[in-house]
Amino acid sequence: MSEAPAPIDPDEAILAELAAQDMALARHVNAQALATTDPETLNGLVRSAQRLARSIRQSIAAKVRLTGERGRAGAHAARCVRPS
Repeated sequence: MSEAPAPIDPDEAILAELAAQDMALARHVNAQALATTDPETLNGLVRSAQRLARSIRQSIAAKVRLTGERGRAGAHAARCVRPS
């Protein structure tokens, strides 16, 4: 018999979705930046790309932090359970 899959945490799902949306937008902005020859437009697009990259990194870091906290809480609960 196989184990049931772990329930999907809503917070982690939201963070994953945000990271995916930001990544799609970052790819779009990158393509526009590569296609432009206007220095002012390029400057704005590069600034946007940097902000998107930061947002993606923060989403990933938050997801890792949540996963770690959940793992530590599970390990703590396992240590506290006494056999009957």
